[in-house]
Amino acid sequence: MIELCRDRVPSGEFRVHDLADPLDWIDDASFDLVLLALAIEYVDDRVSALLELRRVITPQGALVISRQHPTADWLANGGNYFDTRIIEETWSRGWHLRYWLAPLEQTCEEIAQSGFLIGRLLERDQRLKLRRLIPRIRTPPTRAWLRDFSTCVEMRVPLTKVRNFMRAHPQSLLHNSDRQGLLR
Repeated sequence: MIELCRDRVPSGEFRVHDLADPLDWIDDASFDLVLLALAIEYVDDRVSALLELRRVITPQGALVISRQHPTADWLANGGNYFDTRIIEETWSRGWHLRYWLAPLEQTCEEIAQSGFLIGRLLERDQRLKLRRLIPRIRTPPTRAWLRDFSTCVEMRVPLTKVRNFMRAHPQSLLHNSDRQGLLR
């Protein structure tokens, strides 16, 4: 993956990093935007990793996280959706994967514990894809198909709730200039 990045963007700097370790090679508040794509569920101490990401993001910056939807893995692995547990799988090429299966509520709580405020939560809408597939389904869905399936929900936080949150958590991520306008 790193080689592909270097080939496509020769002027860029790319590294492999274990999110369990501090980002000690990055200064505080050095990034406006951090993208954490399909990685958070592989980290044992997610709150510490998110706190470290918060450290390197500017006060006006943002963190964008994507993760597999827990419903698909819960349907595939059974058990209680609200039980947090480790899943271990071996994929067809012999790749051994170990990741955390946790309800979406827990992920949102870990994000909040790290000092981030969720501005928007989107879940992929697979309803149209599902409608097209139903006539052709003759066998039970595969694990990959279940992993892709999710419902569509958009979470919006009413401004009054944001104001209340900011009053209760003055140390949060918003810059003071932004805070004054928001609290009016």
